[in-house]
Amino acid sequence: MHRLAPEELERIRPLVPPSDVAGHMTFVWAMLERRMAGEVFVDDPAAPRTAFACSGTGFYFALGAPQPELVEPWLLALADALPSEEPGVLWATSDAWRTALDPLFPVRQQRTEYRFTPPPAVPPVDPPFGYQLVDLDAEWAGCLDESMDDFLVRVWGGPESAAAHTFGTALVAGVRVVSFCGACAIGGGEAEVEVQTAPAFGDRGLATLVARAFLRQCVERGLRPAWTAAADNEASDRLARRLGFEPVRTITGYPLSLDATAAAA
Repeated sequence: MHRLAPEELERIRPLVPPSDVAGHMTFVWAMLERRMAGEVFVDDPAAPRTAFACSGTGFYFALGAPQPELVEPWLLALADALPSEEPGVLWATSDAWRTALDPLFPVRQQRTEYRFTPPPAVPPVDPPFGYQLVDLDAEWAGCLDESMDDFLVRVWGGPESAAAHTFGTALVAGVRVVSFCGACAIGGGEAEVEVQTAPAFGDRGLATLVARAFLRQCVERGLRPAWTAAADNEASDRLARRLGFEPVRTITGYPLSLDATAAAA
């Protein structure tokens, strides 16, 4: 497998399926548009037919023509060029890729992809008493409640870099962010949604409120919000439907580790 240089990434554009065929492509376009770091491996650097696109977020994608015999060489190459420390999961972007990858990996994950059906207008959002609604800037990105996963901030390279490259909305209680919604990837005209609420502040409707504020930001920026969630995440499914998203498909992923070569051997 051949690793493409940053200036060569454009060569895989014909292999990237449209968003109405395969979701999560926001992560791939974020790399092609040079918004986010990552690595791309191909079978033929001059005229690729098969590609593995590895986003720095840990979302990896098998693109183009399924060639399962290339998986092990790709994993060997990837071991020397990990795009980040995020746990990698390889996602099948077609039924043909799923059929090719199933025999190679004993452990699988599934995620549900949603399509946004926007209401006629997203109304303004007012925070409840005791909370402040703010933009997720560098200051607030560094003030997440300690019980929250900072994935959104981490994959963009820290609070300052996140503030420079993405956007989001946060609900603040005192001096801590207790709920936020932001884009963990931007590309191809879409913003991939990441939403979290500190466990101690759950069941108060805060995630719905902050997500609606984020959807207004997407509209203002001319971006389509893209929502995906683990297939067994019932809370995320309820929230997505409440916001106007409809499930469209379930995709299969294959968790990788630093010794993932053993899984494909």
